[in-house]
Amino acid sequence: MLQSLRNSELKFTKEFAKFFGLVLAVLLAGEAGAAVLCVLCIYWAAKDVDKGIKALTVSFLIFAVNPVLFHAPLSTVISLLRIVLIFVFAGKVITSNRAGMPVYYKALLGFLLVVTLITFYSSYESMVSISKLFQFGLAASSILLGFANSRKTVDYWINWFYTLFVLVVLLSLPFLAIPSVGFARNGTGFQGILNHPQAYAVFLSPYIALLLAEVVFLQRHNRFNILMLLLGAGSLVLTQGRTGLAAIVVAAGLLIIFALFFHRSLLKQFGTPFRKLGGMVAILAIAVLVIFKYDDIQSSVYKFLLKRDTVADLKGSYNMSRGQKLGDQERNIAAHPVFGIGFGLPSNRGDLEVQRDPIFDLPVGATVEKGLLFISVFEEIGYIGAFFFYLFLFILFRQFIRARSIALPWLVLAAFATNVGEATLFSFGGMGLFIWLLFGIGVMKPAPEVVPAAPSPQPVFPPSIFDNLALSKS
Repeated sequence: MLQSLRNSELKFTKEFAKFFGLVLAVLLAGEAGAAVLCVLCIYWAAKDVDKGIKALTVSFLIFAVNPVLFHAPLSTVISLLRIVLIFVFAGKVITSNRAGMPVYYKALLGFLLVVTLITFYSSYESMVSISKLFQFGLAASSILLGFANSRKTVDYWINWFYTLFVLVVLLSLPFLAIPSVGFARNGTGFQGILNHPQAYAVFLSPYIALLLAEVVFLQRHNRFNILMLLLGAGSLVLTQGRTGLAAIVVAAGLLIIFALFFHRSLLKQFGTPFRKLGGMVAILAIAVLVIFKYDDIQSSVYKFLLKRDTVADLKGSYNMSRGQKLGDQERNIAAHPVFGIGFGLPSNRGDLEVQRDPIFDLPVGATVEKGLLFISVFEEIGYIGAFFFYLFLFILFRQFIRARSIALPWLVLAAFATNVGEATLFSFGGMGLFIWLLFGIGVMKPAPEVVPAAPSPQPVFPPSIFDNLALSKS
């Protein structure tokens, strides 16, 4: 995959599909099935780092599936088992570490240390902040270090998650005809077998970015991948999740900017479609379609962006969906500019609902819904914490850009860019775990480039007596 996917293949793997199918079948049993899977995941994580990564993928599925179909929501016991899983995985990664302390890992630890000190001073609910920060720090650091120590290849993990993407998309399609399941959350946005249209959009966008790179820019026209690109893009539109579409575009912009400064050879791959006749014809056809169907396209785009027909413009739609929350965040930033209000806390104290474990009554989770991550960071950890956070991101993105193709960086940056609409990066009870698992692929060492060996020269012998005899007879 790091070799422009020229020496490897993006593919749906039957063995992986059988595994994920079995996991989803067990989850149909509801709480009991989830508990069984959590216990098995803890056992796998204790055995091996690679099995631990797979266990975290299963943990993501447990909390991401459609509650109507899989009989959720789950109790705090399952949340507690997830924390135990993270502890066990982190312990296995630390005891198995062969990669040392990469620079991005040191940057993450520095960020966590600074935010911990800030949190003790500034948080209006310090126990909740420390609990969420500890879970985030332990999970994020162990995932990055776990992938750095993985014995599998980058291609292996790319195809692992690609198979999950394909399975979720294909299993979700039948529920387009069953609105009570496929549109259960709000009746308008398609969520498939996941728990929210927005979550489904976040899940789809990284692999749509990867498929765009694979099919359009790297010109690998595998029919199945083209089909999955079309089905994935169609599903993304049906979610009405603007975040997913924005993430793909923002990630492309980030990739171009970083490539411009650190890896200019990647920029040439963006121009591939424009250098071929088929690409030029497709672009011309799209341009003609836009010219002659401009009004219809504009109307459809506005409906998608506004998510409704009753709002006059984008500003009105924004004020209805994010404006109130942004106003609260701006007031908090103005009141607590240096240290913030506390890591992982809602803008209003009255919105804080804490999940506690049934044994020690300690906080194990607190759902917080915020919009732009880039603003939420300033609100929660202030200017000081935000500086160290963006320094860590810069170092991490440099790591992503080492790839020799745009495919992997676009995938990983699209996962990050989903935070332009919903701040999920720090939320390991939700889509944050999925995002960090994709980050883990991005920090793996590039495979050595395969260079065909030059043919060995054939030995040259002087003509023998028999050759001379044959020549004289002829």
